[in-house]
Amino acid sequence: MAAPRILYNTDITINFDRGLSVYDLTQRQVSSINDNPFTGARQRLIFFSQYDLGIRCGYASADLRNQLLALWNYIKTGNTLSFWHDPDLKGVWTYEGKSLNDNEGNAPTTATGTMSYQTGKYGLGLSITNQTVYYAASTYFATAPTKGTIAFWFAPAFVVSSNSSNHTLFQLDGASGLGVMAAYWTSINTIVWGVNNSAGGTPFTIGGSVSTLLQNEFHHYAFTWDSTIANGGKYYLDGVLVQTSSNSSFTIRNIATNFRVGYDATDYANGTFDDLLIRSDVLSDFEITQLARTSLWNRRNYFASLMTDDMQFNASPIAGTPNFDIEMNFKEVV
Repeated sequence: MAAPRILYNTDITINFDRGLSVYDLTQRQVSSINDNPFTGARQRLIFFSQYDLGIRCGYASADLRNQLLALWNYIKTGNTLSFWHDPDLKGVWTYEGKSLNDNEGNAPTTATGTMSYQTGKYGLGLSITNQTVYYAASTYFATAPTKGTIAFWFAPAFVVSSNSSNHTLFQLDGASGLGVMAAYWTSINTIVWGVNNSAGGTPFTIGGSVSTLLQNEFHHYAFTWDSTIANGGKYYLDGVLVQTSSNSSFTIRNIATNFRVGYDATDYANGTFDDLLIRSDVLSDFEITQLARTSLWNRRNYFASLMTDDMQFNASPIAGTPNFDIEMNFKEVV
């Protein structure tokens, strides 16, 4: 059966083919007694979770109920699902399956060289020493990506103290070879991240020193931008804000071609990436801090990975309405 999806009220997406079931989790049973607001009856809600996680989809429309019923045979066979709360999540790569595909199954348009999956920050990571990985930029970025977040873990394979080369972390290509944005580890051991505008020129370049970091040591890097406001660019290292841009609002340069990971047609990253994330919104300081403290779904609960806890499916009609109160129990899969 093809991987089904339902979209509920445009802000909750449930995918029924996501998650990894191979990780063990010591669960504890959680139960609560509530009064049903419609019948007055006492009811026991039971679910399993490391974080006391319970999901209840109340006041669901009849259309949603029909979709869930149609999908029930899929999830009750033990398939896992993942749950996230907004459509701004564009791309996630955890590299656990030794795959360059993102969480939606999007594959790179160009990948040359033998990919090496080394020990990452969490599980496996992608090592880029002399390989190239390009994705279709339009898959992850709007024509003019006015806002966004790019974040990942990276460990240099080179000795930082004796480094004399530039290393590309990522580059977003524009029309006619004109870059939209790029981040580099420079030959003088600084991170430099720049964003270009449609009128030409660079509205901001920011970064900071990484000279004290060590070979094969993972650190978390995050870059956020909002071109519609002044001073809208931020660079974070290990969840801490390092620098904010100084610029006026601008129109970001349009995109035409590639999103490159670890290569810009000249310089390779020469290091290992893990938990690469692309979003079309600006994460807050707190959210960046959380990214730097835990791995992405499906190995941790930033975007929870869930599996049905039992075969029960309660869909009680709400009197006087065309809606149903739907209750489904899940357990977390790490």
